[in-house]
Amino acid sequence: MFTLINFYGKWDIEILSKQSPYDIQLEVRGSGGLIGGGVYGQVGSLAHVNGPDWHISFEWSKPGAFLWHACEAKKLEAAYPTDKGLVVTVGARPDLPTEAGKSYDHLVIRLRNKEPLLNPFIPITTIPDFTYRRGTIPHHRS
Repeated sequence: MFTLINFYGKWDIEILSKQSPYDIQLEVRGSGGLIGGGVYGQVGSLAHVNGPDWHISFEWSKPGAFLWHACEAKKLEAAYPTDKGLVVTVGARPDLPTEAGKSYDHLVIRLRNKEPLLNPFIPITTIPDFTYRRGTIPHHRS
């Protein structure tokens, strides 16, 4: 699995759930011009991230300790719902032999792409009609 996941452009990051006996957090870092970088760990927190090239990494620590270790991360889902645009869900678990084979549910986040070129209909004001009508003749101006 991954220890870093790369992204490009504008995204919203929301922490959906945290089910871990360890302290666990995500960190956003990237190239010059990154907005919204930093460390996040609270369920429900929302970050607005924008940058030409940035990545997410996850870290865990024993409660009360100040030594952070890498987590494994996995893309759990990618979808393109018409009302939300491109959405990616990522889960993380500590990179420990005792966690091998277990779910990536220690920290679960959702990322929503905010690039207008990728999501031209968001927010939807009118639902586009993609219906194909067989035998319909288009109107021509005379």
